Parts: sequence; structure tokens; C-alpha cells
Amino acid sequence: MLKGKKKALAAQVLLGLMVAGNAYAADITIQGAGSTQSDVGGSVYYVDNYNKHIDSSVNDMWYLHGDKENAIIRDQDIITGKNIQVDAGGQDFVICDASGGIKDSSITIGSGNFGDSNPDNKKNILGTIKVAKDLTKSSNNTIILQRIGVQDGENAAFVMAGDTDTIELYPYSTDDSDGNVYPGPVVVLARPSTALSLQAGNLKVMKSGIGVRNVKLADTLKINPGDLFTVNGKLEAKNVGATGAKLTVNGAGSTVTDNCSIDELIIAGSGTLKVGTLSDYSNIDVSGFTGEGTALVVENGTIDASKVNIGTHGTKHEVNASPLFEKDYTLGVSANKITNVGTVTGVRENSKSYVETQMAALAMVASGVDLTAGAGFTNAAQAVQDAKDSGDSGRSMVPYAAANYGSMRQESGSHVDVKGSNFNIGFAKEVKNSSGKLLFGPMFEYGRGNYDSYLDDGTTGSGTAQNYGVGIMARQDNDNGFYYEGSLRYGKVTSDYSSSNVWAGHDVSYDNSAKYWGAHVGVGKLQKLGGDNAIDLYGKLFYTNQGSSSVNIDGDTLDFSSVKSKRSRIGFRYIHGTSKVRSVYAGLAWQYEFDGAAHATANGFSTPSPSVKGSSGMLELGVLIAPKASPVSFDLGVSGWTGKQKGYSLNANMCWSF
Repeated sequence: MLKGKKKALAAQVLLGLMVAGNAYAADITIQGAGSTQSDVGGSVYYVDNYNKHIDSSVNDMWYLHGDKENAIIRDQDIITGKNIQVDAGGQDFVICDASGGIKDSSITIGSGNFGDSNPDNKKNILGTIKVAKDLTKSSNNTIILQRIGVQDGENAAFVMAGDTDTIELYPYSTDDSDGNVYPGPVVVLARPSTALSLQAGNLKVMKSGIGVRNVKLADTLKINPGDLFTVNGKLEAKNVGATGAKLTVNGAGSTVTDNCSIDELIIAGSGTLKVGTLSDYSNIDVSGFTGEGTALVVENGTIDASKVNIGTHGTKHEVNASPLFEKDYTLGVSANKITNVGTVTGVRENSKSYVETQMAALAMVASGVDLTAGAGFTNAAQAVQDAKDSGDSGRSMVPYAAANYGSMRQESGSHVDVKGSNFNIGFAKEVKNSSGKLLFGPMFEYGRGNYDSYLDDGTTGSGTAQNYGVGIMARQDNDNGFYYEGSLRYGKVTSDYSSSNVWAGHDVSYDNSAKYWGAHVGVGKLQKLGGDNAIDLYGKLFYTNQGSSSVNIDGDTLDFSSVKSKRSRIGFRYIHGTSKVRSVYAGLAWQYEFDGAAHATANGFSTPSPSVKGSSGMLELGVLIAPKASPVSFDLGVSGWTGKQKGYSLNANMCWSF
């Protein structure tokens, strides 16, 4: 029988074997967080952090217990030929901090949490596992990963090893000896904050169904016959094998610098793989490839087109290829490469949303000329008359101002809602002539508003539009009641656009500016009726030209053609004087837009074109108050519209003669 220290030592060794639950005895066991084991002394040692060290003097039977961030084998000259077991969840580890490094050792990571009866906990969720603090001193080691996975949104192991080390991957299985059923089989080794998931010299995939985020190897990726290994990211390796196995690569820029001897090479996602030499017997499956560019390049040798599965490529339609374009992808097989080229087939239907901004800008400019042709002339004439009434008839120019606010819907095949204000400020002079009197003068105009655009498919856009410019206006009032009017305007219009759903998953925006010019002419007759009543019959023509421009949308250029608006308006206004200083009016008008279409092209393709061509009807009501011998007069009115143009505008003008 064993006695004394020998008996105690044997008991501790037996206890270590029982707790580990493995078929072999580990020389060193690193036990993870959550353990409630106590220090039993003898040959079993615990390290909570850097503050305690391992003593290897007793039988090479080591436990390393780390419930902090680090559990490290330290104070050794070199670790050689050891059998090390790591069982820890949620920890960052450096296996060996020995000055001479570690070599020729077997390191098993993830064997199931000690003493835990919960099956879910038998999957190990680890932090960063670094074989040696100095990876140049880690050589010829085998790192065995088993039961490594993700759980409850956590990230699994990130393993760093030396160039001559080998990592063996085993998924946690559904048929463990304890009879519990575990999810799987899959191994996910990924930490989004790091560039690599595995960094090792060699990698062996020991079971089918394993996938990792990224792999960087100094030498060989070995896949057992019949197994499937997936790299959901970038693969960098020197050699890949063997026959009867399958490899799936999803990551762009992947390279195999020497040989790729694999039974079936699958390129999916947007992966692009460049290999030195591809084995002649390889079957190539690119049916899941969705990228644009080269899928596979073979530097030495050829690709057997009969062994390539291209799936439905050539008919694949990518609607959301860019904010502007639709693309068809065509897959081609040549002597040493498989290329997948995206061909632009046209602009996307909802790119019409980008062009709706042109309609909003046009609406602001058009509202400005409506103000000039309405309250602008009225206020200018009233300002001159007020100056005369105050005895200042010899004044050369009289200042005036007019303003309005409107909320209009432009029916453009879809529609644009525009809300904004316009201002008309100028100087007017009246000159008598043989036919009557001529009113004329310079003016400045400014307009600003916001808009929301809506397509039938639910696409929306929004932004602002503003314009500012200069012009001249003139009106001849004849003694017989006939009058003629006109204006010329020139300026700049700016706008911006933004949308969160025109391109799925992306925010799109742009800024734009263009010059504009416009003119209007009108003719009418003010016919006196009995009493204090009169009727104003008129016809007017409006022309606006909003210049061409270009914008950049996510690297693609969208060219807007000039937008031309040609409108006619025929109507009447009935005026009733309620006193010597006040009159009320009501009117009807019919307006027709002959053009009003916005066009744009991108890479030679035309976008859908919104247009406000068509008829609109207008009803107006208002009151004009012009007290005698007072420098102040008021014009208050409201206009309602229906048809291609729906909404209302408000005139609330106070004319003050200085």
C-alpha cells in the first residue's frame, strides 16, 4: 500500500484524471472560469493571474486554474513534449510564457466544462488563445480544438499559433459518450474585431461541416477525405488537399500560392480565389457566386469547362446592384480563369425618385412667376397710386413687395408635395402715354421650400429647394380697359435630396444647382359693370427653363436635362367694391401645362421621367383694402387648385409706400 506523501500524491493524480474526464492523463490541465474546486495541495497548483506561478517540480502533473483574464504557464526554461489540456470558457489565454517557448507538445482546447451536468455548457466559448507569448518560440506543436462554438451571441475562439504548429479542428458532436445531444456539428471561430480567426502554420479539418471566418496559414490546409470545410472570409494558404474532400471559399482576395488538390472546390458569395496549380481532377462549383469580377484564377494549368457548375449564371438579375443601375451577371469559363462580369442592363425603376427633385425645384420657380403676375403687379400699381395720393407723384421709383405661401401637390405620374414661400421685391414707376399708362420696374425674387416625393412602389425622397434671381416687369393699362403685361427673370435654383429606401440598406443623398430663366406675357380687359362691379378677363402664357446639371450618386453620375415648363392660363376675376377703400374679388381659371417633364440619364440609360403635363383648375377669393391718404394697403387672398396641380396658396400682402 502507498503511505504518506506518496498516497496523497496518488490520490491527487486520480482526482485529476477523474475530473478531467478524458481517456488520457494530461500533463498540464488549464481549467476555466466557474470552477469551484479548492486547492488540494501536492502536485496540483492554481493560477488566478500573473501573480502566481507554476511549480513543475512535482511529477509534471499540473492544473492551471484561471478565473481571471489570463492563465499562463510561466518560469520554465522551455516546455517540451507535454500533453496540455485547456478547458475554459470566455477567457483570454497565453498557454506558455516560458522564456524558451514551447515545442513538440500536444495542446487540447475545449474538452467540456469540468463537473458541469448542463449539456449546453459542454460547448466551449473562448477568447483569444495564443500558444506562446512569443509565437516565434512555438514550434511543432499540435493544437486540438474541440467543442468550440458560439452561444447566446458570444464569439468563439481566436487561435494564434506558430508557423510550424498544426491546428486540428473537431466540431462538438451530437453523439458524445455521456448520451447528451448537442447542437452541431459546426465550429465557428470568429471575433469580428480581429482580422483573423485562425493563425497557424498548418490546419487539419477532422470532421465535416466545419466553418471559420478567416484562415491564414504559413503552409498547408488539410481536409480529410469526405469532409467539407468552409471559409466564410479570406483564405491564405500555401497548399490545400486532399482528394475526396470539399472546400468552400466565400472571401474575396483568397489565395493558395502553391497547389490546390481538392475533389470539389466551391466558390460562393463574392469570393475570388487565386491558386498556383489546380489539380486536374477538381470539380468546380461556382453556382453560388454572386460577386462581380473574377471567381477563380489558376496560374499554372487550365480549367476543364466540363467540370464547372455555373448554375443559373447569365440570367441572374441584380436589382440592387447600385443606387442607379440594374445588372445582369454573365459567367464565363476560359483557359485559366472563371470570370463573373456584371453588365449594366438599365437604371432601376425607382431611380425616378432622384428626378422628382427637379419637379420640386420647378414648382418653386413657377410659384415665383405666379406671384409676379398676380400680387406683384397689384402691389406695384397700388404703391405707385399711394405715392400719388400722398402728393409724391414726381418720384422716379416707388418700392413695393409681395409674398405668398403655398402647399401644392404636383401629380407627376407619382407625386411631389411642395411647401414654401416666395417673395417679390422691386421698384415701380408709372408713365402716362397716349393709350393710357405704363407701369414698369426692376425686381428681385426669392423662394424657399421643402418637398416630399412618393413613388407608387413605396420609395420616398425628401429635401429642400430654393431659388433667387432678378428680373424686370411691365404692364400697359389702356383707357379702354385693355391691358398687356410681361416679365423676364433670370436666376439660380438649388436643391438637395435624401432617401433611406431608394436603395435597400443604404442612405442616398445629393446636392444640385442649376441656372433658370423665364418669361411671361398676358393680355386682358377690365370691363366695368353696373355699380361698383367689374370683371377682369385674361389670358396668360408662362415659360420657364431650368438648366441642365449633373450629380454624383455613390460614384455614378446622373445627368439631368433641362426642364421646360410651358403653361397657359385663361380665367376671369369678378370684383365688387364694398366701399371706396375696399373691394372683394372671386375668380376661376383653367391652366394647361404643355411640357413640364424632367429627364435624366446615367451611363447612356434614361431614368423614368416624371411629368406634370395636363390640366389644372383654380378658384380664388380675396379682399383688397386701400385706404385713401394712407401709405398702407392690404391684399389678402387664397387660391385653391385641383387637377395636375393640387393644393392652395395664400397671399397676405401689406403694401407700404415709403
